[in-house]
Order: sequence, then C-alpha cells, then structure tokens
Amino acid sequence: MSENTQHRMGGLLLVVLSLAVAWWGIWQPYQAALAHQPDVRFHLKVFVLVPAAFAFGLFFILFGNTMPYRNTAKGTFTIAGWVLMLVVTAVAFGTYSWLKAQFAGLGYR
Repeated sequence: MSENTQHRMGGLLLVVLSLAVAWWGIWQPYQAALAHQPDVRFHLKVFVLVPAAFAFGLFFILFGNTMPYRNTAKGTFTIAGWVLMLVVTAVAFGTYSWLKAQFAGLGYR
C-alpha cells in the first residue's frame, strides 16, 4: 500500500471517528434536550475534536500526502494548515454557539 493511500485511509478513519463523536457528544445531548430530560450535559472538547478530525480527515482523503499542511523542519503550519485551522475554529465556534442557543431556547442553562 502506498504512502498516499495510507494517508487517505487515515483520513477516512478520522472522518468516521468525527461522525461517531459528533453523534455521541453533540447529537445525543441535543436529542435529550429536545426530550426535556432533566440533566443534559455536553463536553466542550467535543466542539474542538469533531471539526478538527473531520477537517483534517477530509483534507487527507482529498489530497493524501501530496499537499503538506505543516513544515516539519520549522514545526509550523503551511498556508494549507492555517486554512484548516481557521475552518476548524469557525466550525467549532459556530457549532458551540448554535447548540448553546438551542439549549437556552429549551430552558437549559
């Protein structure tokens, strides 16, 4: 198996992982809130893990190892890496804000 294929398979694994964690950490608490369960909790880490795993997984599926997202010699991101991190930050903030507003609308603190 080529290195490019390994990166793409790793990307697929990251996307599947992100969807599973999103279901557990975002969707289930949201459904519990809609059902007006008395104690509904979610973890803030989920709002970073899910978009990061999904964005990087999708990046690896699309590009494999043909486009570097980091400069290993300097230990810094490339432009592609910074774009990925901006996407992760925007999605994390947007998802958290949306769920927080939904919970507030349903009467949860």
